[in-house]
Amino acid sequence: MKSLFEAFKFNRDVRPDATAFMIAAGDRFVPITWRQFTDDIAATAWVVSKYANGGVVALLGENSYEWIVAHVACVFSGATVLKPRWAQILGYGIISSCITIALP
Repeated sequence: MKSLFEAFKFNRDVRPDATAFMIAAGDRFVPITWRQFTDDIAATAWVVSKYANGGVVALLGENSYEWIVAHVACVFSGATVLKPRWAQILGYGIISSCITIALP
């Protein structure tokens, strides 16, 4: 495999129902399949492509499945992801010119 995109596509095509992640949900864990993971990335990438159009995106949120999906979607969409620490350092002027995806 030559790229991250190809690795994700391979897993989607060859093992769509295999577990990609286990997400903590209270006192249990819920599996996220490669099919769901790549579908979530595709849906988020569509939004990023529509609104960011190769621009800068600030991802603000806790380390979570949703953050991973949003970050990968930005990368696959050609957007530049502004790291949260830089978002804090650079201040509101820069952030207000970015597309911000707020995660739950």
